[in-house]
Amino acid sequence: MGAWAYQTPAPVEPKPITPEFKQAVDSLMKRGLGFLKRAKYDSAALSYSDGVKLYTNNPNDSNLAIFHNNWGVAEYYRGNLPGCIEHYEIAKELYNGFGFQDKAAQTKYNLALVYSKMGMYYKAYDLVISSQEHFNKINSSADIARGYNSLGNIQMNLEDYDRSIQFHKKALKVRVNMNNEFGIASSLNNIGHAYLLKNELDSAETNLRQALRLKKRIKNPSFIASTQWLLGMLYFKNENLDSSKFYYEKALENRQVVGDEIMIASTMAHLANVLISENQLSIADSLLESSWVLAKENDANKVLLDIAEIRISWSEKKADAKLISNWYTTYNSIHRKIVGIEKREAVERLQVEFDVKRNLEALAFEEQRSQLLEEKNDRLFRTNTLLTLGIITLFLLTAALIYLLKINRDKNRILQIQGVKLEHQAEQISLLHKEYKHRTKNHFAIISAMFLIHKRSSPSSNPKELLNEYRGRVDALAMINRHLVREESQKEEVDLAPYLNELIQNTELGYSGDRDIEVETDLEKALVKPDMAMKLGIVVNELMTNFFKYGISPDKTPILRITTSLFNGSLEIVVADNGPGYQSSTGKKDPDSGFGQNLIKTFIEELDGSLEVFENEGLTFLVKIPQKKAAPY
Repeated sequence: MGAWAYQTPAPVEPKPITPEFKQAVDSLMKRGLGFLKRAKYDSAALSYSDGVKLYTNNPNDSNLAIFHNNWGVAEYYRGNLPGCIEHYEIAKELYNGFGFQDKAAQTKYNLALVYSKMGMYYKAYDLVISSQEHFNKINSSADIARGYNSLGNIQMNLEDYDRSIQFHKKALKVRVNMNNEFGIASSLNNIGHAYLLKNELDSAETNLRQALRLKKRIKNPSFIASTQWLLGMLYFKNENLDSSKFYYEKALENRQVVGDEIMIASTMAHLANVLISENQLSIADSLLESSWVLAKENDANKVLLDIAEIRISWSEKKADAKLISNWYTTYNSIHRKIVGIEKREAVERLQVEFDVKRNLEALAFEEQRSQLLEEKNDRLFRTNTLLTLGIITLFLLTAALIYLLKINRDKNRILQIQGVKLEHQAEQISLLHKEYKHRTKNHFAIISAMFLIHKRSSPSSNPKELLNEYRGRVDALAMINRHLVREESQKEEVDLAPYLNELIQNTELGYSGDRDIEVETDLEKALVKPDMAMKLGIVVNELMTNFFKYGISPDKTPILRITTSLFNGSLEIVVADNGPGYQSSTGKKDPDSGFGQNLIKTFIEELDGSLEVFENEGLTFLVKIPQKKAAPY
């Protein structure tokens, strides 16, 4: 579509609005809406075009604004974004001229969405801010929340994740006051996405899991899949491959229900990447083949680029030079295609910006001409103004030079500080290496001791069950190492809460399977020695294992609650269930018998702690450890 420039209609002699004219307007309006509802956008655009032509001699009727607005909607769905902007801009000017401020604000918001889709984020930002002022004035909560949501998405596209989080939190606050579950879930999802892009994984996980719980109640497969996909990405970043695979598989199931082939292809590619990390190469290869076919059928070039990149990485691991060369050729071909599309879109954006600018110039032409006439009578004033501006410009240039010199000096100072930091980090790495060797030696000694205790307590055990239980115990040792290594420094104390949270999730995934089991946690921050954290992790793992093996009643939903708190100078850990009681929950008549119970008692005694057991609608274990107590490490 060519350039456009809306101008105020020239004065014409308006024709009287006859019943026949009104009937023709109503007929075209209804036809256009009918075509829009049936997704026949070409026919809708023609109907609204005919409607606009009716108003050649009646340009001041408010229905003309509605025709342009709806014509813009039709052009949007036809994929003609410049044409959409043209009619939205005309509708906005007409609504303002007729005094319909609510409709003008809504049209500004719609314009912002189109500009954002075209990558013109700053223009979109200004329009949303302008419409938001009106929404605040009329106190329209739904529109206010949508505005904050759009501002958050724009900032996310501009990679300003802090501002994105601020706007999405404002949207969340409004939606909570409205009790809008769908909106709350959407805002939590967006906040989690921004934290994920910012690489603050704990905050991302908290918000995404809350969003997923709400979305499951809404039961919208596409809505649920978006959060599951982000959780898959989060756990892949966090190197928790089991959880990453679990959520990618769930997202794939929901997207297959919806039938969105592009998102199915993207999810399959990401799942294949996880499987490659787990060395499940044949399944990964099959997924990549299927995703490639789907993406190619739908011209999803960015998905094809992701798949090619995964294939290159895989080929490099296999050291297959021919395969690497082939996939690099494919990657470059797709990349050139994307660049070509982006260049065309950039030209379209420039054309739209030019058209908007020309429109504004046309509207302001008369005013500018009168200003020029006044300026002729005031040349002396303009000369003085130019002289003043020259002096100000010289001053600004001088200030800019001083500022640049200051920045250069500050950069040199920062480089010196960074050098000192690098030396300090090298020292920390050396200490961490020594500490890691020492910790590994201690962990092997603990594993050996556990086998010795097991041999004395339970000389005959099912080998498969024994291996599964020891997997959980060794996981508890491995996780404390991972948490310490993540810190990238030598720490005398670690936070028990995130360590236990990951251990509980992994144990739940290992035992729950398809069973509907609720595991609730409330973990207070508590700084403890690494060795103490490891032993408490094994204790919690043993108590959870007993619950999954013996403490589930068939007649009600199993619930396991795990809490930690600091109380009266002691660290208290409570593990409680709603199961059948002691004998069933532990599988033993004697509370002190069995390897698991002996292991729990041994570690608690080493920490100068105590264990109390209560039976009241289930079984409750209360572990108390003196707060200042920690085994030497």
